[in-house]
Amino acid sequence: TPPSPDPLRDDNCANGCAETSTGSSSRRCTRTPRGGIAAELAEDVRRHLANEPLSARADSFWYRADRFVRRNPIGVAVACGVLLLVLAFSGALAVQLRKTETKRAEAVMAQKRAGVLLNISLKLMEAAGLSSSSQRNDREKLETLEEVLLTIKDLPPTDQAQVSNRVGFVIDQLGFHQEAARTLHEAKTLFETISQIDPRMYARLLNNRGLNAIHRGKPQDGEELVREAIEVLDTAPLPHPSDRAKMRTNLATALDNQGRQEEAEKIFRKVLATKRDLFGTRHIEYAVTLNNLGQLLIRQRKLEEAEPLIRQAVRIRRDSLGADHSWVATTLINLGVLQLERGDSTAAVEDFREALQIRRQSFSIENPNLSRAMSALGYALLIRGSEQDLIEAETLLREAHAVHAASEGPTHFHTLVMQRNLAAVLLARGDLQDGNQHAKEALDGFLQVYSHDHWRIADAESVWGLALLRFGRIREAEPLIRRRRDLYAISARAPPGT
Repeated sequence: TPPSPDPLRDDNCANGCAETSTGSSSRRCTRTPRGGIAAELAEDVRRHLANEPLSARADSFWYRADRFVRRNPIGVAVACGVLLLVLAFSGALAVQLRKTETKRAEAVMAQKRAGVLLNISLKLMEAAGLSSSSQRNDREKLETLEEVLLTIKDLPPTDQAQVSNRVGFVIDQLGFHQEAARTLHEAKTLFETISQIDPRMYARLLNNRGLNAIHRGKPQDGEELVREAIEVLDTAPLPHPSDRAKMRTNLATALDNQGRQEEAEKIFRKVLATKRDLFGTRHIEYAVTLNNLGQLLIRQRKLEEAEPLIRQAVRIRRDSLGADHSWVATTLINLGVLQLERGDSTAAVEDFREALQIRRQSFSIENPNLSRAMSALGYALLIRGSEQDLIEAETLLREAHAVHAASEGPTHFHTLVMQRNLAAVLLARGDLQDGNQHAKEALDGFLQVYSHDHWRIADAESVWGLALLRFGRIREAEPLIRRRRDLYAISARAPPGT
């Protein structure tokens, strides 16, 4: 028979009881009471419904965070939104600060670049004689321009190319044609490094190189370069009419220097009309074409038409640039040539003396612009022909020929003209040996430059013929002198010694 229930037994023990250590039949509960389990379960249910962490689940940061988010979805969403706004604002602020710093750096560089270019522009104007502080000689101006070329190394390639082009042009205007050729070649090299070249800028470079070739006694090369410049200019989006007018002026000059006067005259007249419309009749650009067209008309013996053009060019340049500017001297030389063609050698001597005086103030002794003025005066003195005139003419022409041959070469057109004039002076003074030598050398040089039927060949032959005549070699001299007379009758020409 089973024992009766032990009055000490705890019926709340869920899983049985362990005996006591005394071995008696009484027991002690070692498990959670059934009432505790239910309470914990109820508590977890409540926690689950309230999105709180459960005691029956392993604890972790992410678990508690998940519960917290579930309990506070709106607050967490608002907080996240605020955080995103803060992050976005911070990011935008950082980007803006970087942009601001970049723009500040770019502004500093742009300001520095603008300062450099402004300084360069002022120096170019000074070197070209277009500023009030330009009373320096050509060598000092050349040194200034060489300094300019050293200051552009940190500029962008486009700026370097444009500045080099402009510097080369001014150097050429100063009369340093070989130095100008090198600078313009460097500008061409710089342009070739630019991926997208501005057609207008490149056309200006070609035009300047063409003008430089003309000044170096290579009018055919000049013509090719200027024609190419006009073609390139036509590809520019908005080619400026003044650029085309300047280029066509140089094209006409190249044709004129090749003896193609009719072609040159047509172009000069069209350019003159264009410049009148663009600049008016008091502008120095208008004076450039007046001077060039007048010079051409002198060679065509259209003296009545040429004189008002030349005199107007002198007035414009004096008014715009001052009486002592070298461009005034250039036009005075053309006026002197006109006076020679009219037979007024005294008036020509006066114009040439004034031109030479102006150029002595502007150019050093080795400058070809100065030697050409000396040669012009020497020729006028030869034509006037007094004994004192011939002595002065020989001094001027010896120096002019030596300087020009050293700077521009012995076969340059102007060098040969000077040698021809020197030969004529020496023969007039009775120095037959030296005169004959210079006459023969001048003729040989002209034969390298012109075709045999060119009037300058006949002119040089006539001077040599005069030398032969003085030596009594009449039969050799006569055909040379006669050919000059016959060819002059059918050719458009300048006075032989100019």
